[in-house]
Amino acid sequence: MRLSQTTICCVTCAFLCLFAFIPCQAQNHILVPADYSSIQSAIDAASSGDTLVISSGTYTESASIEIADKSITLIGCCNPEDVILSGSNAHRVLNISGGAMDVVSIHNLTITGGRPGSDAHASALKVDGAQALISDVIIENNGGGTGNTVAFGSGVLTTTFENCVVRNNSVENYAGLRDATAIRCILHGNSGWNNTGVLLGCDSYNCVVYNNGGGANNPWTSSGLSGGSARNCIFWGNAKQAAYNPT
Repeated sequence: MRLSQTTICCVTCAFLCLFAFIPCQAQNHILVPADYSSIQSAIDAASSGDTLVISSGTYTESASIEIADKSITLIGCCNPEDVILSGSNAHRVLNISGGAMDVVSIHNLTITGGRPGSDAHASALKVDGAQALISDVIIENNGGGTGNTVAFGSGVLTTTFENCVVRNNSVENYAGLRDATAIRCILHGNSGWNNTGVLLGCDSYNCVVYNNGGGANNPWTSSGLSGGSARNCIFWGNAKQAAYNPT
């Protein structure tokens, strides 16, 4: 028996609820683009507890995708490489905001082509206030050599990146994850012309950090850790020191 992509996604969501501690209050599965042609319109129509299942393809919006004040899940139907959210080299790809009880989960997709927001930060995504779990996501080719930070969390207790690949991003400072917990993430090929520091203020576990650039020749310039902590992580082949001011 051959299962459809939609059936596979629904089964996957069920397992995520059981084993990844995603809030299991889903009331509806909204299909993109079958039900709504754009991710933003599907988010706007969703209620807390809903899951958006995104089919393969490249999705571009005229502005950043906004998830505000609701608990929802976005899941790609297939491999992360097959479901692409693009900022078209013009704007930040994704904003997540809300209160302490809002939980947003993002799985199985690629975030690419982002540029910093008006705050000069977070070319790929920014979390503000809400809880966020980002897993099995590729974050690549964001920044365009400008701005600070690629993926900006809301704190190590409220934002988690798990099994993510962060690669080939280019910024001024901090070409990776910030203010988050990072678990089994791979960060490579990133560069910051002033300071690369791909893990800024993060608690990192079982991550691999390799072949990242350096930056200016300052004592605080790092290719890997800038503040925060790293446990059971591997650092190799980076242009500058593995860690500056670890906790």
